[in-house]
Amino acid sequence: MRILIWHRNDLRLHDNPLYANLIAKDRVIPVFVLNPELLQNTTHGFPRLGKFRLKFLHETLCDLSRSLSQHQLNLRIFVGEPGLVIPQLVRTLGIDEVRATREHTWEEVRDEREVARNIAPVPLRLFEDRTLIPPERLPFAIGHLPDLFTEFRKKVEGYSRINMLLPDMPEVQPLEDADNTGFSSIPDDYLADGAALDSRAAFCFKGGETEALRRLDQYFFREHHVATYKETRNGLVGADYSTRFSPWLANGSLSPRKIYHELRRYEKQYGSSQNTYWVFFELLWRDYFRFVAIKYGNRIFKPGGIKNTDPFCPGNAPAFERWRSGNTGNDFVDANMRELLLTGWMSNRGRQNVASYLVKDMKICWLDGAAWFESQLIDYDVCSNYVNWMYVAGVGNDPRENRYFNTRRQAEMYDPEGTYRRIWLG
Repeated sequence: MRILIWHRNDLRLHDNPLYANLIAKDRVIPVFVLNPELLQNTTHGFPRLGKFRLKFLHETLCDLSRSLSQHQLNLRIFVGEPGLVIPQLVRTLGIDEVRATREHTWEEVRDEREVARNIAPVPLRLFEDRTLIPPERLPFAIGHLPDLFTEFRKKVEGYSRINMLLPDMPEVQPLEDADNTGFSSIPDDYLADGAALDSRAAFCFKGGETEALRRLDQYFFREHHVATYKETRNGLVGADYSTRFSPWLANGSLSPRKIYHELRRYEKQYGSSQNTYWVFFELLWRDYFRFVAIKYGNRIFKPGGIKNTDPFCPGNAPAFERWRSGNTGNDFVDANMRELLLTGWMSNRGRQNVASYLVKDMKICWLDGAAWFESQLIDYDVCSNYVNWMYVAGVGNDPRENRYFNTRRQAEMYDPEGTYRRIWLG
């Protein structure tokens, strides 16, 4: 068969369903399409896909291209609407089947539907790959997903089977290059547009499966940081207070199943603990955010969230700009916002505090904050981002009414000596 692999958030070769069941006589062309709408500015004037995310994507695609070339496959990268680019390639190359991993939010689902309609009768085969637990293996229908994480966790732990890792891709034949499609490739200098990392950053993220697997091995087996994960996960300073797996998970250059099975291997060798369990716990949270998005659809992008309320959600451009640039006058908030602005990263503790401050103290709509995080965070995942923001804003899955983070008290607890604030405000 002549098969087009449409890469999206699955930018790896290990444990990848798009490649696992190919056979030797298949002729394959892997393709990545960057939709130009992601390069447009929001109403606030900043791009949806900011420079750090773009740089991380560029590094990831370069790494994937190198890995594919070892199998004599050439990754082709285009700028355009997938609903136009993929069908043109199908017609030009005589494709028999298009493969992609299934997404669950409206822009991505829209692209899937447009591609499927425009390539018919050629089939679009979609594979579930974005969660640790496949949706079909939940012990309940997605419409009966509990609205509290604790209830979800109790229902799935021990009752939902996690798939084994898929086999490595077989050797296949390359399909001829797609040079005459009428669509442009992405120039390297455009993708790598000036995202120099600030010298104060404690960790240098580099995109791609190679770096993802290196970090996984380092964190678990070479340096055993997983043995203290629960104790350090609320940290602010240093390279190893958290796993930092999330950027690679977000674009699929690291499989959640790979993390899970490496975690189990670690526990067999060195023993299990609350620290190792908490890594699994966080993977369940990540799954839960996506299942909430599947259950509630576009409501996760509405001001009233899944509670369908009518919140007070005014715009205040000058105040938002002070928050975005780290100039609110609140030193704990400002330090976190400057780290994000200058590196594309912020700790989990920081994210909760700056989000609460924007919504509860500054009285600005949570959707504005979610849009800034979408632009900046190298680990941006649409489900985790918007469902987390709903949670903090009080329109999501939070069991507590009026949750509020006292940033002064939080700074005293998590930055008692002011070390983190001196780093980023100095």
